[in-house]
Amino acid sequence: MKRLTEAQEAFLDRLPQQYGAPLTKYAYRFFGYRPHMLPVVEDAVQETFIKAIRDVDVLMKHPNPHG
Repeated sequence: MKRLTEAQEAFLDRLPQQYGAPLTKYAYRFFGYRPHMLPVVEDAVQETFIKAIRDVDVLMKHPNPHG
């Protein structure tokens, strides 16, 4: 795995603060607001952030990273 630049690390550090709650709400809604699905929702959000780490170069250049 390649080493991240300082700019990439700073970008990734901000993602959970900016998008963690909206992603969790969206995923929870996607799973029908069923309380027993909360662990699956949390896993889905974590997987989203893992994907962001893998594709940080593309995500940083994307005009709408929220989308």
